Amino acid sequence: MTSKNYTSILTKKEEVDAITYSQAAYDQFLVTVAPSLTCPHCENSLQLKVHGRYWRYLYFLEGECQILLTRMRCLSCTKTFVVLPPEIIPHKRYLATIVITAVKEACASSAYQVEHWSDLSQSLVTYWLKQFNLWYLAWALIKEVWQVPAKGWLMTYALMDPWHRFMQVQPTHHHRYHRLTAYHTL
Repeated sequence: MTSKNYTSILTKKEEVDAITYSQAAYDQFLVTVAPSLTCPHCENSLQLKVHGRYWRYLYFLEGECQILLTRMRCLSCTKTFVVLPPEIIPHKRYLATIVITAVKEACASSAYQVEHWSDLSQSLVTYWLKQFNLWYLAWALIKEVWQVPAKGWLMTYALMDPWHRFMQVQPTHHHRYHRLTAYHTL
């Protein structure tokens, strides 16, 4: 497989491009989710207020873009949270579709092959692969999602845990960590 073929796998098959994740697209996403938005901590939907905005870089195989994300504050529990589209993983710069596709390719061949086929570093792909094997491999095998496109993985995972993003790092003291480990041992 050549570099051009791998890039087309990540961009055309998963429909990932910088235009999709422009500021206008994010603002439209906010408009569509605003009526159903709830606090992830207390699930209150009535007392939410815009608490600020900040810039976030998103990386693609062909480049990067920058969008202004909105932070919300719940007046009921006083906690803040960021409104993210499903394709953005908290604390990761690459979109979920790129991460999932790279992990699938690394499972099929190796992280070195993914580095050879794309601009992703072997160490980054290895990190994603370790994280995937630790947290999500059992889930992927149980749900039989290997042949499903990356967006299907995101939707399937969101049905299981709507407050957690696929490939999001979990702190071990958090109740979600214990729920995920219990789910994976079934």
